[in-house]
Amino acid sequence: MSTPTVVREDWRLPTTPPESCPVTRPPDPPFVPSAPYSAPLAGEFWHGTEALWTSLRPDGTWAGLPYYDGAYSQKVFWWRQGYPGR
Repeated sequence: MSTPTVVREDWRLPTTPPESCPVTRPPDPPFVPSAPYSAPLAGEFWHGTEALWTSLRPDGTWAGLPYYDGAYSQKVFWWRQGYPGR
């Protein structure tokens, strides 16, 4: 017999990371991948190099993570030069 899924009221992650948690901040100057790659989504920045990059939020948090069967999950997209993104 399977265990029923429990819905927790406090499933959301904190919106501010603790001081003890190192956070990747936007680089200065910002990383901008070569054309034809576009700007990151609004409120995010590109982090990485021409070899491999991803987008991150400047506050260092993951927002709205799906919680299912006792675990959080999230897809993270990685890009590289020559990847068509289809």
